[in-house]
Order: sequence, then structure tokens, then C-alpha cells
Amino acid sequence: MATVDERLTARIAATSHRLGQLKARELLREMRATERRRSSERRALARRRVELGDAAIKAGCGDWLPAEIVGVLLDARERFGSSSTQRLGMRKRGEAHIAGTPNALGASGTLH
Repeated sequence: MATVDERLTARIAATSHRLGQLKARELLREMRATERRRSSERRALARRRVELGDAAIKAGCGDWLPAEIVGVLLDARERFGSSSTQRLGMRKRGEAHIAGTPNALGASGTLH
């Protein structure tokens, strides 16, 4: 028969083991949640990149070099980036172009 000290030592060991298991389970849960969040962020970024590439193609810039597209975007950002009115106008014109509205293009066939 085990003494009181032996039984207490065994209970302490069992409780410590159980605590270690619970901490490991909690750490694994946190790691999985972090990985789900990172995966979701990566998918959102990939989706955004596809949307932007699709927008460039729809605007007729599919054969342009990436540097040319970036140059045009930088120019537009410098000119209109701080003007919410200008950005609203560009947004409406872009939405009309994407929707295929005839007046989205000027007489020359380019955006005005």
C-alpha cells in the first residue's frame, strides 16, 4: 500500500502531465488559427492581384509591359489621388467600361 506522500506525488505527476497536454492542445489550436488567418490573407491578396490584372486587361492594356502600367497608375495617382471627386469620376467611367456601356469610350476609342 502506497503512503500518503507517494499518492500525492503520483497525483501531482498525473496533474502535471494533464496540464502539459492541455497546454499543448491550446498551443496547437492557436497555431491552427494563425495558419487559417495567414492562409485567408494569402488568398485575399492573390484574389486582389487577379482582379487588378483583369482590370488592366479590360482597360485594353493586356499587351503593355508591367512597367508601363505602373507608370500610368503612378501618373494618375499623382494627378488625381487626393481628389475624391476625380476618383469618383474615374470609378464611374471604369465601371461603365467594364459593364460595356457605349459612352465609356470617347470617339477615338480611348478613355477620356
